[in-house]
Amino acid sequence: VARVRQRVETITHVSGLDAPAITQHIGGVPRILAWLREWFFFEQAESAEIDGMPVWLVEGRWIPQQAARIFPEVAESISDGVVPPDALPDGVPWSVRLSIGKSELFPFRIEYFAVPGERPVAEAEVQTVGVFELYDVLLGEPVDQTEFIYAPASEAVIDTTNGHLGNIFGLR
Repeated sequence: VARVRQRVETITHVSGLDAPAITQHIGGVPRILAWLREWFFFEQAESAEIDGMPVWLVEGRWIPQQAARIFPEVAESISDGVVPPDALPDGVPWSVRLSIGKSELFPFRIEYFAVPGERPVAEAEVQTVGVFELYDVLLGEPVDQTEFIYAPASEAVIDTTNGHLGNIFGLR
């Protein structure tokens, strides 16, 4: 943890905060949202409901520069600042939709859309290729302290920290 904290301190601090934003590097929902923010551009929110719960639907599409950086073969397909859905490699989402609870401001559903199939594809019809849903979420509730008890492994531990340090970056 000390090595990770040292790495985090070397990156840019989030404006307005005194301490580095370490939470997006730990994992879980904050990590997913940090990656989505890095790769996708979100423009507007639309009001909707999921099972009677009021939500904001926020759809994001690839930031063209990010898509070109990660997938150099896609760069020549980008037209008018838009990445065509069939230009991305199979299995890579073209867009993402967040369903954010209006009162909680928590993303209860994340949907990924893409054109499935081996490349090149005959048709460019976007389909749902993945859904991440969170149910029975308790926000602001106390957390059982026993969840944080450290029990070291009895077997030899392999240190993979160096492989993860390169993935730590500041928010844009």
